[in-house]
Amino acid sequence: MGRLRLLLAIAAIAVLAALMTTLAVTRWSATNAVRSPTPNPTPATLTLTEKDNGSTQEATRGTTIVVQLRGVANFRWTVPTTSDGQVVPLLGGSQTGDGSATARFLAAEPGQAYLSAIDNPDCYPICALPPAGGWRVTIVVK
Repeated sequence: MGRLRLLLAIAAIAVLAALMTTLAVTRWSATNAVRSPTPNPTPATLTLTEKDNGSTQEATRGTTIVVQLRGVANFRWTVPTTSDGQVVPLLGGSQTGDGSATARFLAAEPGQAYLSAIDNPDCYPICALPPAGGWRVTIVVK
């Protein structure tokens, strides 16, 4: 009977030791595991100029779209606008004394929108001269 108790005690100690070793290894692995860095993607910026007129551009949600239109002698660009403020809202825009115009947009929602501007003569709207041209780019937000 004494021998049986001794065997049971040894078996119980062995089971406890195995259980504690498993718990210690599991805890060490969980606290010292190599973790992947949390992705912190830098939002993309898409810059558009006169050269992009008539094109279709794709942008992912969160992309900042910058339009930079340079003025030429006797003409001035209007501040670019959007056809759909839900898909590509205007964040801000301005004109400069040399006839240039800039604007910032955000690719906010999946869909399609047109960005556009008009290159008016300096005397517009007083003079009867028509605009020199327009600028239009299709933005497809994915």
